[in-house]
Amino acid sequence: MAWLKGFTYDGIESLDYDLYITSGSVYDAPERVVDMIKVPGRNGNLAIDQGRFENIDVEYEVYTKNRLQTDFAQNIRDFRNELCSRHTYLELTDDFNANEFRLGIYKSGLELSAPIDRAGAIKLVFDCKPQRYLASGQVTQTFLADGSITNPTLFASSPMLVVTGYGDLGIGTKTLTIEGDDPAQVIYIDCDTMEAWTESGGVQTPANDMVQNAGDAFPTLAPGANGINLDSTMSQVVITPRWWQL
Repeated sequence: MAWLKGFTYDGIESLDYDLYITSGSVYDAPERVVDMIKVPGRNGNLAIDQGRFENIDVEYEVYTKNRLQTDFAQNIRDFRNELCSRHTYLELTDDFNANEFRLGIYKSGLELSAPIDRAGAIKLVFDCKPQRYLASGQVTQTFLADGSITNPTLFASSPMLVVTGYGDLGIGTKTLTIEGDDPAQVIYIDCDTMEAWTESGGVQTPANDMVQNAGDAFPTLAPGANGINLDSTMSQVVITPRWWQL
């Protein structure tokens, strides 16, 4: 039924297991990290913003009434095994926020409260990174020459880059220098993890030594317009912007 709301975690769709959300923390925001310092002789506290947010627990209260008319016990076992077999940050989304997703780790066990043969309630808790990534931020933008990219959010994002060629690449106020002399070389750069690599035959090879970042900082896409400047020795730059909000 279309009015039933569920969630999807690493491709596991709760509605496929006849589990639908009855309540939860689907609209909660994470805590910003701010140090409050008491200064002698000064009224009030000095606020020092650490420039980051804490992880957040996302909780779902789900209910099952075996609308699918399947083996109730087996259905719960299959769902439990699928959920508990994951052990890293994976994509989590729900029907209340269909155009965005979080990265979360399932952290709770699984306890079916007041279980009977065909119905029961379960509380599920995911430890999530603070960002809500926008689906629109996963759409790549390809640059064959200088241009610009506009961040529609209030937060700077750390993009994923695929650079063909070598030379200087300007993004906003930052410049990356890609070393080499082969105009056909392809370098993958994750500005979030600050890692670079090449690929050949499906095998990744670290390439951080080929990427020099002026000012020891990888570029971010600030809110608003960000200039993109390609060296003449670069034939293409593909950017996945990874827009996010809270």
